[in-house]
Amino acid sequence: MKQHVAKVATACFYHLRGLRQIRRRVGEEVTTRLILALVIPRLDYCNSLLAGLPLCTTEALQRVQNTAARLINYSNSDKDQVRRAGLLLRRPVRVEHTAAPYPRYSQL
Repeated sequence: MKQHVAKVATACFYHLRGLRQIRRRVGEEVTTRLILALVIPRLDYCNSLLAGLPLCTTEALQRVQNTAARLINYSNSDKDQVRRAGLLLRRPVRVEHTAAPYPRYSQL
């Protein structure tokens, strides 16, 4: 699984490097659309298989997501990117599972 994550991160960073070079010419909206078209689908593909993996395995994908958010917002700091990139940052790549995902009818 580490090999799969490494290949996905490498492909995403390849596209992000290319987009970083043209982002000033095409503008923020086009950059956002290109990231949503080229990078995010690669992160989302088969992500259910990544649930429950150790943090050391999924941190590369989280770095890709944070870099994409910084690219959209022309930001260099992690705090600024998290505050401004609500469009792109859905939730952390690592998701904790709960024992009871659905409420009982008596609790409704």
